[in-house]
Amino acid sequence: LIAGVLLATLNAYTAPIREQNEVRAREEARRAVLPAATRFVPIDGHDGWFTGQTGDGRPAGYVIAVKEKGYSGAIELLVGVDDGLRIVDYRVLRHNETPGLGAKATEIEFRQRFRGRSLGQLGVAKVAKLGRDPGHHGRHHHVARSCPRHRARAQGPARHAARRSPMTHTPQPGSLAAQVLEAEREPFRGSKQTTLRGLIADGIFSKNPVFVLALSLCPAVAVTSEVTTALAMGLAVVFVLTFSNLCTSLLRRFIHPKVRLPAYIAIIATLVTMTQLLMSAYFPDLYQALGVYLALVVVFAIILARAEVFASKNSPLPAAVDGFGMGLGFLLALVITAAVRELFGVGRLAGYPVFGTDYPPILMIVLAPGGFITIGLLIGLFRVVGQWRERRRAGPTTDVPAPAATGEVSHA
Repeated sequence: LIAGVLLATLNAYTAPIREQNEVRAREEARRAVLPAATRFVPIDGHDGWFTGQTGDGRPAGYVIAVKEKGYSGAIELLVGVDDGLRIVDYRVLRHNETPGLGAKATEIEFRQRFRGRSLGQLGVAKVAKLGRDPGHHGRHHHVARSCPRHRARAQGPARHAARRSPMTHTPQPGSLAAQVLEAEREPFRGSKQTTLRGLIADGIFSKNPVFVLALSLCPAVAVTSEVTTALAMGLAVVFVLTFSNLCTSLLRRFIHPKVRLPAYIAIIATLVTMTQLLMSAYFPDLYQALGVYLALVVVFAIILARAEVFASKNSPLPAAVDGFGMGLGFLLALVITAAVRELFGVGRLAGYPVFGTDYPPILMIVLAPGGFITIGLLIGLFRVVGQWRERRRAGPTTDVPAPAATGEVSHA
């Protein structure tokens, strides 16, 4: 009931913003697919279809709204054709395809394959192997199916222990200061740490979800081709982990042990849906870039694991701190991986050129195999750094000198 009220309220609040974003995105897409037109007149009987006109009223072409079934759901596009029924460009308005695979249809290199093609020349083709299609000069093309006149459809496959400051007075019972003091006096259940700072350090270093526990590696690879998408996914996981741990701890005495996992998933799903609503309203481009992986946060192993292992056994404050620390470790792992892949893969960092515009892309690093290789190398580096930290914490070893020989022989 509480989750339903929260989601309904948030949906009602963000609905106008999301509608404005969609209207603005469609207007920008129409201008992008038919740049010669300055005015768009709706075509009667065809929802989302427009006739483009130049400044002096002459026809410049047509904009067609297309909705087709993709691999992971519906794909909505706007296709622009000129007055000679040749494709000018297209834009993908909405899709749930896999980032790095099906989502390649949104990239300019893919869209350029269709520019200038006549609708009569297009048809649906599936090429099993490269170099086997003589009509396309040995290249693997994903092409569009055409219908007479004004219809075109395009298809494609589209995550040390700290010192306590001395307190000069006794905190009030039940206050936040009292909770912190009590938390730092007793060890936490499900963890060897005895301080709140130690919980955060655990999430970043000794229990890092990616570099130590090796959890959620598939979404970690999928969203780390760019730093911006990695940062967005990491922040979303920090929010969900922190508040799922907090809610699980608050409700731990009311959740029956036999239904605890469905209860945890319901809590996490509510938080993920809230994240989706907020991100689609205020950060629509990042929401589209993350695609289906934002929804998959519901079943991230690290979130369910912390709810079961830690949050369900501890009070709300340490549970929230544990979730924040684990989320922060996941965020840092994603950003570091994305920085390495984007920097050496395409020569950019957060979209800004670092090695100049002539840097040759290294596709092996950008694609999924390179993502797994990058994470594997970073896991090894992280382990080396962790061992160095352990040796430094242990301090230098001192060898006990052997007793000097005196030349005397003892007799029994």
